Amino acid sequence: MAGLDLATRQSWRRKKCIAMLSLWLSTMHLLNWFWIIVVKHAVEHHVLSGNEAVRNQKKRKRSAVYDNQSLGREIKEAASLIASEIAKGSQLLSKAMGVDAEISRKRQKIDHEIRKIPNFTVAEVIKVVCHIARHSELIEVFFSMEEKNREELVRAILNGEV
Repeated sequence: MAGLDLATRQSWRRKKCIAMLSLWLSTMHLLNWFWIIVVKHAVEHHVLSGNEAVRNQKKRKRSAVYDNQSLGREIKEAASLIASEIAKGSQLLSKAMGVDAEISRKRQKIDHEIRKIPNFTVAEVIKVVCHIARHSELIEVFFSMEEKNREELVRAILNGEV
């Protein structure tokens, strides 16, 4: 990223930070939800008043296996939701980093591609390369164009039309 201008670097850093923050917040939300389920289950199935405890002692022994299985299912569901949110966040972060790497590769090729176009001075090439490198949208436009149309884009940049 050393060859990128400051605004572009800051933009990509912001996007990465937003993706990481989104992943962190969704994970924290799911962990909070997970603990609410665990506490709710514990309150519903394991905390009884004194009289109820005596009356339900035999019933609790029989239902303890069911309660543990129920808690296990709820924990498994919560863990699966957490895992899916983490996977979504990871995909978002990977996509942001992949786009950054692709733009960086294209920036490195700009000079080579513009030098293929005849009849431009070194100063004009430098001016156009710097202009395109500063604008990531122009990088995409430049590389999506056919080689014969790139000369028109370069001339438009030099004339201040773009």
